[in-house]
Amino acid sequence: MSFRYPYAKIIIALMIIFGLCACHKEVKIEEDATDQMDSDKFEGDIRHIFPMDGKVYMIDPAYAIDFPYGELKEGCFYEIKADITYLNGGVAGYVDYPEIDRLIDCKEISPFDLKLADITEKRYGLLFIGDYAEGDIFLNEYNKAALWMDGQWIWQYDKKMEREDGTFVCYVKDVDMDTIEKGISEGVLACKEYFVLPAIKAE
Repeated sequence: MSFRYPYAKIIIALMIIFGLCACHKEVKIEEDATDQMDSDKFEGDIRHIFPMDGKVYMIDPAYAIDFPYGELKEGCFYEIKADITYLNGGVAGYVDYPEIDRLIDCKEISPFDLKLADITEKRYGLLFIGDYAEGDIFLNEYNKAALWMDGQWIWQYDKKMEREDGTFVCYVKDVDMDTIEKGISEGVLACKEYFVLPAIKAE
């Protein structure tokens, strides 16, 4: 078979391609497929929050959240009742990230009424210090580490490291390692320069 026109072969080739495509099932791809996430809504959910350094954090885990419901006192802890949507998945990798849809109630509470883990039993989160070291509560989560004592957040630490003995040190960026090691050797576990979290025993 010969073709007298220069584009005849191209036209026939395209007709064959379209014919083959018509035999296959059409697959619809959603534009936001890479950012899909799940959400769960809870009405009248009870949670606890605290302000620190200009932000408001929800406890367990200590997520920074939007809280456009008036100013909260730095160093205080609050119990809220609210309609909350929790996000999971998506490109951002949310894990039970809370978004407050409607605030129902907000009241100040004592952090000692919270069921916080003991610092000798857990390394991350909001932890009771007890008799372990100076201070009342220690926060160690994500990029935040701070010591709470006598009703206020008094020291915040910039860096973290795990020592060979399994202890975990949170410290300010300008302090040198010799100062930290000297202090620890003298039994100082909490100070302005650093805080030492105990080693966690393997279960």
